[in-house]
Amino acid sequence: MTPLAFFEGEDRDYIAKQIKQVFESGHADAEADFVSKSGNRTPLYFTGLLVQIEGKPYLIGMGIDITKRKQAETALQKSEEQYRILFENAGEAIFIAQQGVLKFANNQTEILSGYSTEELMSRPFIEFIHEDDRAFVMDRHLSRLQGLEVPSSYAFRIIHKS
Repeated sequence: MTPLAFFEGEDRDYIAKQIKQVFESGHADAEADFVSKSGNRTPLYFTGLLVQIEGKPYLIGMGIDITKRKQAETALQKSEEQYRILFENAGEAIFIAQQGVLKFANNQTEILSGYSTEELMSRPFIEFIHEDDRAFVMDRHLSRLQGLEVPSSYAFRIIHKS
């Protein structure tokens, strides 16, 4: 029985190409669903190496069960989707500032500030904070950078575009 017998459809074609790559370049990695005799599918990570034994080329391969990693990736994708929906539909302005500029801002941030996301991301974040609140916001920011415990959310005034 050839190794390809343990794969189906597109995975079989993909593994065949990876095996060919091993013989051409000496190494290949792949992920595919291994199908057991009973029909159970197991996602595996494969690595293959070409070795020469008495002048003849041989493929040495190893497969690792990546079921738990695939489950974790699926859970992470689901979590990220839920976070995205919450972020986009929140009734409050939610934004992330890094290195002095906004990296992400939800639609409510645009509505409350009057600025488009592009405008918000094009200037230093401190320029959007009311002058009387800038020192307070900067103090919180610097404290967080120093590892001090500060509230993760707090109120401050912004300067509306109008």
